[in-house]
Amino acid sequence: MPADHRFTDRDVRENSNLYPIAAEYLRNYGGDFDFLVRAKRSLEAIGSLPLATVRGVLNCMRGDPSAAMVLPQPQPPKLKVVEIQRPARVQLKATFHKPYLTSTWPTAYLAHRLDPERTKLWWYPHTASYSWEPFVLCGMYFGRKPLLNTHYVPLGKKECQRSVDAAWVRDVSYE
Repeated sequence: MPADHRFTDRDVRENSNLYPIAAEYLRNYGGDFDFLVRAKRSLEAIGSLPLATVRGVLNCMRGDPSAAMVLPQPQPPKLKVVEIQRPARVQLKATFHKPYLTSTWPTAYLAHRLDPERTKLWWYPHTASYSWEPFVLCGMYFGRKPLLNTHYVPLGKKECQRSVDAAWVRDVSYE
């Protein structure tokens, strides 16, 4: 009998023939293995055995050549193969309160107005990291440049006129 397929509580619950086999084995047991001696005393005193004890007796019987002949083969566990489909990224609800976005490059001189409706915050479950995809009202694309998101136009920069016009037309709010 393969050693890797032992009887489980589920086997005992699902096969009603196993309990009488274990009880009969204990009534006829004459050895000195402590677990089986205590199980035999418990069966004689109470008249029944707990599920875990029945499982233990059945697994002990597997090692006894004469008793193993009456035991049915334990069934290998029935495993369900589950394919986990994890999304590549999840869009999170986010409110962006800082209206200005500018590049941190030293040559960048404009501060653009952030488009709060199109800017997205993403969570990547496979790496447990966050990323954002900023959009500005003037339509400029920032790509992967390092960006600064602020409440005000940074010192030494001026506000993008196309962003100002688009914010006025669309009545954008950052609250």
